[in-house]
Amino acid sequence: MNLPTSPLPLVLGDGARLLLDGHWFEAHERWEADWRALPPGPEKRAVQGLIHLAVALEHRRRGSLRPAAGQWAKAKDKLEGAQLDLPLDLRALLTVVAPCLDAATEGRSAPLPDLAPLAARSADAG
Repeated sequence: MNLPTSPLPLVLGDGARLLLDGHWFEAHERWEADWRALPPGPEKRAVQGLIHLAVALEHRRRGSLRPAAGQWAKAKDKLEGAQLDLPLDLRALLTVVAPCLDAATEGRSAPLPDLAPLAARSADAG
């Protein structure tokens, strides 16, 4: 969703850069304050999905599989069909993180996702 009169795309971009750089906790923090200020609706739901995704990745990094799995389930639910103005491909992001977080859902550890290629792709597109 493109909202040229809103700071939301800029905020989402800041969080996306943090996420892609592996600063998952910081991405969650960046998005959360702004999420609280959004009016109810699909945009707020999608931003909450990004927050859940960042938290899922951070839990997984810390070895907390059950919390990672719970946050991943919430993220997928909220991000399904989401349209946000992000400097990255949301579908590609979900595809890259899925093996790691799906494994957590199954109670297994899998390698943490490498999001750097997504950052390179978004830089090429911009």
